[in-house]
Amino acid sequence: MSALAEKLLGLISNSLGLTSSCIKDVVGEFYQNIIISYYPPCPQPELTLSLQSHSNIGAITLLIQDDVGGLEVYKNGEWVFVSPLRDAIFVILADQTKIIKNGQYKSAQHRAITNAKNARISVSTYRDPAKRR
Repeated sequence: MSALAEKLLGLISNSLGLTSSCIKDVVGEFYQNIIISYYPPCPQPELTLSLQSHSNIGAITLLIQDDVGGLEVYKNGEWVFVSPLRDAIFVILADQTKIIKNGQYKSAQHRAITNAKNARISVSTYRDPAKRR
């Protein structure tokens, strides 16, 4: 996943007309965080959120969801359910990518919702700036 994140950041840099190492050069050395999240079923999902609305602080997030799904992104003033895709890795741009080019790319506002009948598992990995430069 680390190699994939680095490749994607290079492609994002290139798409902005920058050198492929630009994001890494600007942000500095990255560290990688991996989180496995378990969301139990909730009989009244309308009463809770699994994970509140937020954007991630790093450069990029890679997310793998199970077939239950629960990821929603905020687009055009409304929450849109992201249907899970088998063997897919979802790419979520984070705050550092937005900052580097003054908002040319947006940091994805997203959240996780609960399911009434099924538990959900997701695995996410974050490419965040190093604690010190």
